[in-house]
Amino acid sequence: MYRKVCSTLLSFSLVVPFFSSAAPVLAASAEEKPSSMAVNFEDMNGHWANLAVAKFAQAGIVTGYEDQEFHPDEPVTRAEFVTFLNRVFRYESDGPSLFTDVKPSDWYKEAVSKATNAGLIQGYPDGRFIPNERIQRQDAVLLLTRAFQISNSTNDSILRFHDAAEIDDYAKSAMSSLISEGYLTGGDGQNLQPKRAMTRAETVELLGRMIAWMSPDFGDITTKEIKGNVIINRPGTTLQDVKIDGNLFVTEGVGEGEATFSNITVAGDTFINGGGTHSVIFNKSNLSHVVLNKKNKLVRFALNDNSSAKFIEVNHPSIVELSSGTTVKELHIGESAYGSKIVNKGTIVHMKVGAAGVTVNDKPVSKGDDLNLPEDSGVKPSTPTSSSSNSSNSSSSSQESPWQLIWNDEFNGNTIDSSKWNVQDTGTVYNNELEYYSPNNASIEKDGNENVLVLEAKKESHSGRDYTSGKLTSQMKGDWTYGKFEVRAKLPIQQGMWPAIWMMPTDELKQYGPWPGSGEIDMMELTGPVASDPANADVYPRKVQGTIHYGNPHEQQYNHYLLPQGQTFADDYHVFSVEWLPGKISWFVDGHKFHETSDWGSRGDGQAENYTYPAPFDRPFYMILNLAVGGDMPGNPKGDFKSDKMYVDYVRAYKYKDLDKLPDVTGKRPESSSLNLPQRDPMLDGNQIWNNKFDGGIDDNGVPHKWQFLKNVNGDGNVSIVQDPVKGNAAKVTVTNAGDQLYSIQLTQMPLMLEQGKAYKVTYDAKADAPRSIMSKVSQYQGSWTPYSGEVTGQLTDQWQTYEYSFNMKSKTDNNTRFEFNLGKTSTANVYFTNVRVVEIPWIPEPPKVRQPLSDGNLVFNGGFDQGSDRMAFWNITKAVGAVAAASVSNDLVPSTYMMDRKLNVTTANGGTTPESVYLSQSGLVLSKGATYTLTFDAKADHNRSIAVGLDSGVSGGVTYTGGPTVNLTDAMNTYTKHFTVNDTQTDSNLKFLLGGDTGTIVLDNVRLIKRNDSPTVNDYVHIPADQYWETRGTTLEASGEGAKDLTGMAPGNYTDYKISIVQPGRYVPSVRVSSVKDDSVLNFTVLDESLHAVKTIAVAVGNTGGRQSYTTIYIEQLDLQAGTYYLRLAGQDYSTVWIGFSREMIQNGDFSNNDTSGWTLMKNSADAGVQSTAISAANGELSVDIDGPGANEYDIQVKQTANKALANGKTYRFSFDASASVSRDMKGIVQLKEAPYTPYMDQRVSLTGNKQHFEKVFTMTADVPDAVALFSLGKLGEISVTHSVYLDNVSLVQVMSQKANLIPNGDFASGLTGWTLFSQDSGQLAISNDNGSLRADVGTVGTESWQRQVYYEGVGYKNGNQYTLSFKAHSTTPRKMNISVGWSDDAAHNYAWHGYGSKIIDLGTTDQTYSFTFIDDKDTTDKGRVSFELGNIAGGNAGDLSVFIDDIILVNDGAITP
Repeated sequence: MYRKVCSTLLSFSLVVPFFSSAAPVLAASAEEKPSSMAVNFEDMNGHWANLAVAKFAQAGIVTGYEDQEFHPDEPVTRAEFVTFLNRVFRYESDGPSLFTDVKPSDWYKEAVSKATNAGLIQGYPDGRFIPNERIQRQDAVLLLTRAFQISNSTNDSILRFHDAAEIDDYAKSAMSSLISEGYLTGGDGQNLQPKRAMTRAETVELLGRMIAWMSPDFGDITTKEIKGNVIINRPGTTLQDVKIDGNLFVTEGVGEGEATFSNITVAGDTFINGGGTHSVIFNKSNLSHVVLNKKNKLVRFALNDNSSAKFIEVNHPSIVELSSGTTVKELHIGESAYGSKIVNKGTIVHMKVGAAGVTVNDKPVSKGDDLNLPEDSGVKPSTPTSSSSNSSNSSSSSQESPWQLIWNDEFNGNTIDSSKWNVQDTGTVYNNELEYYSPNNASIEKDGNENVLVLEAKKESHSGRDYTSGKLTSQMKGDWTYGKFEVRAKLPIQQGMWPAIWMMPTDELKQYGPWPGSGEIDMMELTGPVASDPANADVYPRKVQGTIHYGNPHEQQYNHYLLPQGQTFADDYHVFSVEWLPGKISWFVDGHKFHETSDWGSRGDGQAENYTYPAPFDRPFYMILNLAVGGDMPGNPKGDFKSDKMYVDYVRAYKYKDLDKLPDVTGKRPESSSLNLPQRDPMLDGNQIWNNKFDGGIDDNGVPHKWQFLKNVNGDGNVSIVQDPVKGNAAKVTVTNAGDQLYSIQLTQMPLMLEQGKAYKVTYDAKADAPRSIMSKVSQYQGSWTPYSGEVTGQLTDQWQTYEYSFNMKSKTDNNTRFEFNLGKTSTANVYFTNVRVVEIPWIPEPPKVRQPLSDGNLVFNGGFDQGSDRMAFWNITKAVGAVAAASVSNDLVPSTYMMDRKLNVTTANGGTTPESVYLSQSGLVLSKGATYTLTFDAKADHNRSIAVGLDSGVSGGVTYTGGPTVNLTDAMNTYTKHFTVNDTQTDSNLKFLLGGDTGTIVLDNVRLIKRNDSPTVNDYVHIPADQYWETRGTTLEASGEGAKDLTGMAPGNYTDYKISIVQPGRYVPSVRVSSVKDDSVLNFTVLDESLHAVKTIAVAVGNTGGRQSYTTIYIEQLDLQAGTYYLRLAGQDYSTVWIGFSREMIQNGDFSNNDTSGWTLMKNSADAGVQSTAISAANGELSVDIDGPGANEYDIQVKQTANKALANGKTYRFSFDASASVSRDMKGIVQLKEAPYTPYMDQRVSLTGNKQHFEKVFTMTADVPDAVALFSLGKLGEISVTHSVYLDNVSLVQVMSQKANLIPNGDFASGLTGWTLFSQDSGQLAISNDNGSLRADVGTVGTESWQRQVYYEGVGYKNGNQYTLSFKAHSTTPRKMNISVGWSDDAAHNYAWHGYGSKIIDLGTTDQTYSFTFIDDKDTTDKGRVSFELGNIAGGNAGDLSVFIDDIILVNDGAITP
């Protein structure tokens, strides 16, 4: 790259447009001849930029204001800046704007669109350009380096400036480049002021130094040498007999015309971006580096009359012609230059072919060929070089590529390479897609002369699906952390097609939790035309999107790349690529960058801090290629769809050679400083809503100025200005179709600015033609659409009322928020608005937030050392005077798991004199008096030594340590456990690891402090969710398909213990709800006594249950246990657990193990002789019923339990037995009322044979029955008449979990109040306790709203589109109302916004009643759902100073609702 040094340098400037947004006088039309008359501005006399301004004004590039002045110190906006660059380079390619804040009617729309297509601007991650924002110096420099195609520089040249640290990372290379080129210095040589706004004078002065001559604006050339850059931006330009001591730009402004150069020498680079097939011609000229970069159409580049070029780089399809006597030393055909044509009559010393379809003198050459072409010779390939690929994103292929190819598949074989790809055979799809992925739909085929991968979507039935398609993954065969990834593909574009190239974490979402927190990189997605959007039918086939997904809740960033009109992604192959480096991800199409971001973050469910940046994009991901059919984005295919194909030419992965030399971005998440500046000022009274009284006019569509009227999802209507006799001007929203969603009809305004740490108040006046509701909010625009204010419902009447709400802004500052009125779905009544205000108010005080345990019960935050800027969030190292110690966290890849392993390393050079001289601590723990806690952690030391652990409750003697506080470490990593009992405590307690008194390194990991729950007491039955364990080793918790948490990771050596208390000695039946995808999975179930001695171990084969979230209940054999404390240990391998049940056996002597009939009675209910001679006996561990004759009725012979059974309403029971007979016959197993009318609650008829069979029936009681009886009817059933015997064994009747899992753990309060939380707006007015196995809520005053007193359970898994039924028993000491509310609450950063699925008000009496409530989740899917019992102020039933009792709470998923 030629370096130009100026003798006089600008203090600091960028290139910015020179048109004021206040009252600009635009320059002459681009096609008009510039004026030759001198231009003088009064305010420029004696100004340091006077000469440059006069030069550009005379050329018609800039103009002054109506006052005949230039206003040199006025700042330049982003829109003005790109408009100026467009006037210089005269970009041609136009198209629809990709930015949400650039409208077709905006004066700068064309310039912005052209600059976007030219690759100059990319906008912000949220899809905005922010056109009216003042352009910062650093941003202008960035655009200049792109416009003038100045190569990137190292950052060395900026280091000498005092304010170099103020330059954002994205602009450092650009700033350094212009300094190195000699265009920039600090005004005082010491400061750059990168974030100061650029002025008009600075802009023109800088451009004057960067442009030496521009055709024809700067007049005739009167010198033989031009010192600087030359721009040719008009067709028909001729330039001759001159040496250009800079770069030559043939811009898009040349169009399809000609540009002719004779006797020209160009010392710098020659960039050809314009010209047509009539050619850009050089005669008798000498060129250095030539770049043919014209997009969309061919350009003909001709060298004649002994001309020469050192290096020609062809980046797009072109015609290159060399006449006799001309010489080119290097000619490189880039991969996007498909079909280029070389006509050679001269000499090409070396030619490298990187694209298909290239010809030399009409003869085809192959991609990858290296050629030597002497004059008048044929095509002679030289010795091929090793396969490599230059970066498609490098401005000069003469520079060494920073990327090294490490993995690729060119699909040159006849079959898919199974060592690189997993070909999917699955019906598992996402986003409501319609396809089954079949291996038959992925193959290698010929496309022309090339072998390519083909993924084909077909209309055909397979495994219950109407479509099939293909999908490949590289998981565990191609997995990478960082790199460049390229896929050359041709895409299907029919309606309903959804081709995608994307990447997911190899660790299967374990490192950072489930999607989206785990991260996803979408290299390319395209959807065919969407039926519901016919207006943009031509856009979808030429638009692709690049996205990242992350965060909890879900966040995303994306942008689009759009081909010119007339082209689609089905016409030809395109190269889609992603460059992923630490802290930066960039997206490209054919080498053109269209999206880049560095701002992301994720945190685990319930975590108090984000994972350390750049998580989640800091560990191995794998590639996915698939063609989806239908789904949320594209909608369904047309009815006549048959098939479509996605073609993939190659997939390549590169590593960055100097990865270890890049800056360390760990913990340094960037923030955009531009978001801290308002896009527009509020009104003089502080209101951020413009035209708030709708008296500011309307646009061409009748929409009030500054407002937007939006129709979505079948909504229809209009907005107009009406005169109201009370309010004057008002906006009337006429709703003709309410649509399917609240947002189907919207009246909105943006951009508002909300600043983190400030509070805001929303007010508006509204009425409706009929009573109805609306929803309003102040919300994030695009991205995750976070409702900063919450979604606030207003109940409108036919009278004007004022509505208001306030909120604290806890999210990061956002200068592009949107205010919304949402009027869809609920009603078609018309609505009227006026006097809309959003103003800043003082911060709204909030009650102090009590630190809560993490979702897995851990009281320790960041126990895995993977959060915060240094991965040590919440931890502190304290050193006594003289002690020397340092802490750091390792970050190592574990190849076997594809996960990053982080461990705390504390290295002590001087450990002081006591263990307390160096200690690691975490404060803020909330402990409960009288509770027991268990601390577990992994640790080792570099030599055998001891450390001590301490739990400081803030009270002397407040903690008792079981076994003392000392832990002896070795050089092997081991898990250590310590138990504590808290005798007394203050609010703020500390956990400490005492590491002093010795030297060396100690390694710590996986620190957990768990409060031990009260062990559930087994009466008839206890249900224990999998996450309510006492102790576990090696397992993890994941979201369950049945709405709770699954315990996963069961492998040899791992186990989980559950503690129970048995009051009555007896026989018990354990049950375990499990799932597995392995045929050889095994459950080892062990009962241990209080001393952890095994009482009994039982191994049960689990097998493949049909899927990861397809569950079955395993009933373990009966156990005889005495009263006492026991631990139920689960071990084995390859299964997941969702819950454990433990039931007291209700049948006496059901296994007949003592060979007696105790507990059983034979009932002979007929005088028939055969019946009367029937007898029972027990032998060989079974009951024998010997029958001479069955009688006339089925009940003539019955064998029943002697003792009555008490069965409870709403409880579920399992009646099971083994049976056989000496002859084939039927019998019945019955559970019924003891006396008349003998109501049956379970009646099962079974057929017996000579082989023993197992029978069971699960039933749910609908009434409380204290005296039920279990029996078998062995009388007349069928045609049986001969003497025979029936044999019974293993008879069991136990209470079990409902076949539909209860989504509320501890809904019977067998584990005290575990999982239940109270909220009271007023301190001391609500208390909860466990009262004899029921929840007791003591209510004082009731406040002003129902929600101001509530008891709730949080952590339910709700799934969008499913119906749920909640049931419970309740009563109150005084009659009152209670509101049941279901949904979920957002976090503090989102103002605890409530997302409700429904509510129901019930009347409580003074005796127990059973209540039920059925609702549908029609909004979203969440794993932090809530069931809330509201006991605040409810109209007509708000009594206080009472107690409410609630028990037997059951919430079940009734399944998906079919639309």
